[in-house]
Formats: sequence, structure tokens, C-alpha cells
Amino acid sequence: MEKKSVTKTAKSRKSTEKKAPAAPKNARRKKTEEVFFQYQGREVSTKDILAKVKDAFVSEGNKKSDIESLEIYIKPEDNAAYYVINGISSKLDL
Repeated sequence: MEKKSVTKTAKSRKSTEKKAPAAPKNARRKKTEEVFFQYQGREVSTKDILAKVKDAFVSEGNKKSDIESLEIYIKPEDNAAYYVINGISSKLDL
């Protein structure tokens, strides 16, 4: 009886192949989330609007840490974002 050399060759290939190291199980993938508001050819990131609202609040002599509640209403026909921080409302031109 003849032994098949194919089987022996396949076994030797497996032993010489090197596998890439596996990624750590606890490695986290970076998640990204962003919302854009588009209207009549303009585009604004909601993240940018939020930052500008907070900056406007600080420029009025407040601290970011003073913000307890924040609501933003985007009104594209006015090209503005109206916001309410701690019950006080104001307007931000976009």
C-alpha cells in the first residue's frame, strides 16, 4: 500500500504557517456619531452648534459648569438656533 504524500505535505504546511496575533479581547473600537443639519445648500454640525451655544453662554460671563439644563431649537428659515439654558433663552445666528 502506498501512503499519500499529499496528506504529509498538507500537515507540514500547517506547521510552518504563522498566524497573525489575535486582537486583544478587551480592545475597543472607536465609535463615531455625528448629526448634520442640511437646509438650502448649507450644512451645520449639531456638535458645532452645541459648542457655539456653550461658548455664547460663557461669553455672557457664565461658566460651562453652571449649565444644568440646555435645549436648542434650530430654525432654518431664520438661519438661527434658539436656545434655553437654565430657563434663560437666547438666539444664536448660524
